[in-house]
Amino acid sequence: CSRWAPGPPCRPPGRSHRHRSPSFDQVWEPAHPPVPWYAVAPIGSVLVDFDGTACPQDVSEALLDAFGDAAWRDLDAQVEEGRMGLRAAIRDQAAMLSASREEMLAHALDRHAVDPTFPPFVRWAESVGLHLGVVSDGFAFYIGPMLEAAGVGHLEVISNVMAFPEGRPSLMHPNGHPVCVGCGTCKML
Repeated sequence: CSRWAPGPPCRPPGRSHRHRSPSFDQVWEPAHPPVPWYAVAPIGSVLVDFDGTACPQDVSEALLDAFGDAAWRDLDAQVEEGRMGLRAAIRDQAAMLSASREEMLAHALDRHAVDPTFPPFVRWAESVGLHLGVVSDGFAFYIGPMLEAAGVGHLEVISNVMAFPEGRPSLMHPNGHPVCVGCGTCKML
């Protein structure tokens, strides 16, 4: 048995698993006052996902519910089962939308908003010198207007791009990974 190797913990002979040692928090005391995390590890930027994070709701899903074919959920299931990549699924879902850009944007702005704690978080990040950006693997055309409405429209947005040639939605992936095709917007690049 090794104290640091993976596996069951070492026990002296005769001790059962019911014997409890003091927890780490009970025996460890710091040698110095805590240092703020941002002073220890320099961080160049913070990326925040939009749908479900900066905005509490997934606006892409709300638009699919309101203006899409109900089969969009089948594509999500295929992604979850590993039978389809997210990039292909969201491109096919975008093609299921039946409304104009203006109608969908009005719907998004009327029913959804940036989390009220997000703008103060942005101000804090900027006050400590962190670059903050927003990333999204959703439809994304609503992100800029929603950030603007929340007073943080200056943030960089890295996302898919939804175009409306001939009035029909078409999703492009300028921020996708060049080799991996799993996601439309790579959040690791």
